[in-house]
Amino acid sequence: MSFLTLARGDADAIALLKRAVSARYGPRPVVVESARLSMTTQSKGPLGLPAQVTTTASYVGATHWRWDQTRKLFGIMLGSSVASFDGGAYYERAGKVLTQSNDQEALMGARSRLWGELAMFVSPMTQPGVMLTAVDEKTFKASPEGYQSIVATIQLNEDASVNKIEVKAYRVLEKRTVSLTLKPQEGMQTFGNFLFPKQIRYEWGDSVVETFTVNQVEANPKIPLTDFTMS
Repeated sequence: MSFLTLARGDADAIALLKRAVSARYGPRPVVVESARLSMTTQSKGPLGLPAQVTTTASYVGATHWRWDQTRKLFGIMLGSSVASFDGGAYYERAGKVLTQSNDQEALMGARSRLWGELAMFVSPMTQPGVMLTAVDEKTFKASPEGYQSIVATIQLNEDASVNKIEVKAYRVLEKRTVSLTLKPQEGMQTFGNFLFPKQIRYEWGDSVVETFTVNQVEANPKIPLTDFTMS
């Protein structure tokens, strides 16, 4: 586990991260450089009926993020949307309408959300240039290289598994940056040799809560960076 020394910070924070990596991966940690998640949740459809929402979340490093969603009711397509960040621009597509933003709030909010979601995999926080700071005996903060204003606060459980992750993130529906808390739920599941939570609870600010069931995780798939730039 010598790669842990690639992250910088105080000794207490590095020790907490090491415990978290061990709790997740055991003696053979996986360095996650890219990932793809397939998840489902429910939302209100026509007449208040429950619509099935399918989400594919894609990540490459700490610079590229994409969130594809489709909504169906009884198998009938209600609509689709895409949000994407390519490190230099933020994109949204609803149906056939595409918008692109270079606004700093949207860019920093998207980058912060990406960093918070990567922290769910734990090992991205071990990469070169990441700055770690201990908060207390169970909590530490992590900032990605070159963006010290972006901070994920990670709280661990007694067994060093992740309890929750807190960041500031760009909320697509509200068009603004709000607090985001990510909470693993329902224990862990195995995909090949890779462990990941069965559910992730997204708490946006004080009002919006979304719970996603994780159906599939791909660690280190080959995802072209062109997938994140929309036109």
